[in-house]
Amino acid sequence: MSDTDLLGTWKRVGVAGNGDAYPEFLKILPNGLYSGWNSEPGHFTVWDAGTFEASDGTVKISTADDSVRSYRVTVSADRMTFCDTGGVTISYQRDVP
Repeated sequence: MSDTDLLGTWKRVGVAGNGDAYPEFLKILPNGLYSGWNSEPGHFTVWDAGTFEASDGTVKISTADDSVRSYRVTVSADRMTFCDTGGVTISYQRDVP
């Protein structure tokens, strides 16, 4: 898996565990930057805007509290799934305009 596998705009389609803090939408850009947001204004998201780096099935993402956290990630066609260290799983579907 490389950074290019993650590029694009994604819509959250599933959460297992307490994943309400993860964004409904995620846009990953080729310059190592990302932004996350929800359709409901003012809803906190741990992935608001920042940097990311992918390698060997892991993505390091800078978070809303300015820390950098590692997540296991799998990408298959138009589906991307993250798993945090607490076991929360967040799935996204590539959002085709």
